[in-house]
Amino acid sequence: MKVLYNGERATLYSCSNPDNLTNGGIYEVIKVKDYGFHTNFVIEGDDGQYGEYNSLWFEKIQEETVCIAVSNKIPIRGRKYNCKVLEAFDGEVRPYGIITSTVRETDYLGNHIYKVSTDNMIYYVIIG
Repeated sequence: MKVLYNGERATLYSCSNPDNLTNGGIYEVIKVKDYGFHTNFVIEGDDGQYGEYNSLWFEKIQEETVCIAVSNKIPIRGRKYNCKVLEAFDGEVRPYGIITSTVRETDYLGNHIYKVSTDNMIYYVIIG
């Protein structure tokens, strides 16, 4: 999967140096490491360099511009949004944490589900 680096740098756990990343740069995730309490992406850049980075630092880029996510917070227009995207990877559905680009629009659809539009994606988010 391809991801876009969003410029975040904060982490509570060990990972590679974010100085190796370019804000807005696109990277290929070659492995997802789920530690239960956080998730890291092992990525490969265009320059062939590898590193293991906090998944919250990236926004997934997909051919489809829609994905499903979960969160315990209601999205706020004009802010970045912290949620967990659900993705099938290696035959399993896994949530991984992200911080989106700026939320441009939110629509409450009912049953604790929001449609969240950002600069790059549309998320259908279940709040729970």
